[in-house]
Amino acid sequence: MLTMNEWMEATGNQLDLDESVGRKGWVKFAALGLAARAHQHRNRVKGATDTNTKLDALSDLVTTIAHLTTLSIATDLNDRSLLKGKKR
Repeated sequence: MLTMNEWMEATGNQLDLDESVGRKGWVKFAALGLAARAHQHRNRVKGATDTNTKLDALSDLVTTIAHLTTLSIATDLNDRSLLKGKKR
């Protein structure tokens, strides 16, 4: 099996990655806020003793992680329309 570098040399392909591309300030701020919220929900899940309370806290945790994932995808694709969400 070839390594990535060996394959690129053999095929003559080049991989242009710009690893220094950063996120805008609002994205970093939103991501930190969502990560902090996810940590709080995790603590609520761990601290809950009642099954219903634990399930409610777990659903909040999953929703927060979904928001964080959507933020990541939207900024990777540079598509802010993903952040608008759908009407409830």
